[in-house]
Amino acid sequence: MAFYRVRPTRPDIEIANAVSAHAGPETEEAAEVLTWGADEHLLCALAAGWWVYCRNRTARHRRDSDHLLLTSIAVTIIPHVLKAVFDQERPDRLTVRGHLHGVPLSGRRLDAFPSGHAIHVGALASAATVLPPAKRNLV
Repeated sequence: MAFYRVRPTRPDIEIANAVSAHAGPETEEAAEVLTWGADEHLLCALAAGWWVYCRNRTARHRRDSDHLLLTSIAVTIIPHVLKAVFDQERPDRLTVRGHLHGVPLSGRRLDAFPSGHAIHVGALASAATVLPPAKRNLV
């Protein structure tokens, strides 16, 4: 049990209800594919692969790959630490409608805050700002 309990806000619940009202198996499959773009395991593996690739490159490439790898590792650890401090019930657990439309239960019940996917996307975007324009745009 965490130290602090964060209650879902009214907008959290309203958004969960709106999404569940329009959800279906097709949208859930698409959402599942999109969530892989912010998966901590995938991002760390890609960052580690990029880091290994850059070891024999220029100093700038090595420094940039160090930054991306360290950011990826830190942002993988931080949500787990915060989830040990904060509990928030996932909004999808507060509605039955979504499950009737094929929305599966996501993650552990009290692990809604902080959103690991949101933290990963934000950190990746932030880390990409040090890259040259072509690589930054790819990220």
